[in-house]
Amino acid sequence: MKSAKRITKAGDTEIRSFMGKENHVHNFILPWYFVCFKILYLILKINSNMVLVLWEVSLLGQTINVMKQGGKEDELITYL
Repeated sequence: MKSAKRITKAGDTEIRSFMGKENHVHNFILPWYFVCFKILYLILKINSNMVLVLWEVSLLGQTINVMKQGGKEDELITYL
């Protein structure tokens, strides 16, 4: 059995199988659920990064407040 593989203009991979006189064409297109899963994964990744940044900013804000109350604001400015 011989086969030929080529990329179509739409970007799909097309594999043709040659078995005697028969010609079978199989188009492989990404399933819709794989595309949806990838989009959801990217959204969750972006949201987790945003939560991490907000958490770090919150911790920095708490540190600034504690140092202001203790009168060590100058040390914080030097540290930053």
